[in-house]
Amino acid sequence: MFEGLVVSCDVSYEALPSLVAETSKVEGVAAYKVGSLLALQVGLPLVRREVVRAAQDSYRLRIIYDHQKAGTDIPQMAEPLLDVCVRSGVHSTIIFPMAGPETLRHWCRAWRQMTREHVHDLIVGAAMTHPEFMVSENGFIADEMPDRVFRDALKYGIRSFVLPATKLYYAERLLRAYLTVECPGFEGEPINVYTPGLGRQQADVDVAKVTFGGRPEFAWYPIIGSAIYKAEDTKAATAEWVDKLR
Repeated sequence: MFEGLVVSCDVSYEALPSLVAETSKVEGVAAYKVGSLLALQVGLPLVRREVVRAAQDSYRLRIIYDHQKAGTDIPQMAEPLLDVCVRSGVHSTIIFPMAGPETLRHWCRAWRQMTREHVHDLIVGAAMTHPEFMVSENGFIADEMPDRVFRDALKYGIRSFVLPATKLYYAERLLRAYLTVECPGFEGEPINVYTPGLGRQQADVDVAKVTFGGRPEFAWYPIIGSAIYKAEDTKAATAEWVDKLR
C-alpha cells in the first residue's frame, strides 16, 4: 500500500530550503532523503535543521539520511557512524552492508542499542538501480548477496528496506525472505519498502504500483529525486507524482 512519497534532495545546500518549502505543502509527501553531498557541505545537523525550518516544523515529515553507502567499512565503524546520524536528529539511516555479514550484525546491534533511548529507523539495501551491479549483470557483487542480506536483516529485527524499482524481481525475493524468516517484534506486520528508480531512471510506474503498492505485506514509500527537484514547478511536479503513485 502507498504510504507516502519520499523526496530525494540531491541538491546544493542553497537550493534545499526552496525545494522543501514548496514540496512540503503537498499532501502525500512523507519524508525527505538527504545524502552525503549535503552532509559534507555543511554538516548533517545543519541540513536537518534547515529541512525542519523550511517545512515550517511539520512533524509529519521524516528525514532519512543516505550516507551513500554506509555499510561498506569495517564492522567497528558501525556504532560511531550511526551515533552521529542519531545525534544529528534525522529519523532514519540507510545502509548497504556490502562489507559483509559481520558489518551488518554490528550495525543492527548498534541500532538496537541506540533505539532504547532514541526513535530511529535503520533502512537496509542490497541491490541498486543501475546496470552492471550484480555478477549476472557484468558487475562485481554476487547475485545471492541480496537474499542473504534480506534474511539476516529480518532476523535482526530490521523492517525497512530499499529496493530498486528498476529491478522488480527483488520484491519477490524480499517477500520470500519475509514469509520464511522469523521476524522478532513485527512478525505478520507490513515491512517498509523504499523504492528509487521511478523518476528519470524510468522504471514502470504502473507495474511498480502493483508490485509494491498492491501487496499487503509492503508499506510502500517511492523515492523521487531529479524528476521533482529539476522540475520548473517542484510543488506541481510533486503533486503529479503523488497522484500517479497512489
